Amino acid sequence: MTAFKALLFDMYDTLIWLDTTLSNRYRQRFANRIGVPLEQFLDHWRGSVGYRMLGKGNGLADHLTTALSEMGIEPEPTLIAASLPSNGSVWSGASIPIRTRSPYCSDCRRRATASGC
Repeated sequence: MTAFKALLFDMYDTLIWLDTTLSNRYRQRFANRIGVPLEQFLDHWRGSVGYRMLGKGNGLADHLTTALSEMGIEPEPTLIAASLPSNGSVWSGASIPIRTRSPYCSDCRRRATASGC
């Protein structure tokens, strides 16, 4: 028997389903709030995707601050704080545990039931 020291999962579409409609709505609201076109914000936001996906940096606030600074926008602490997810925010609602809400989950259950598993 092989012993494993770690098990890695790709977070999105494995453990978490991202509701892209809600996520894109959040991004558009943030771009509107800072007064730039969505694509301009996304160009800078995508620059840190590698760090965010690996959990590097100092969290979401730091990544937002960096994106704003790169665009020449003063990253005011109140703006950053208001943009962070909270229990009721659009962003926290866009990340859904896959076992409960994903369309993939329903399909897997249906196929497993049909095959007798």
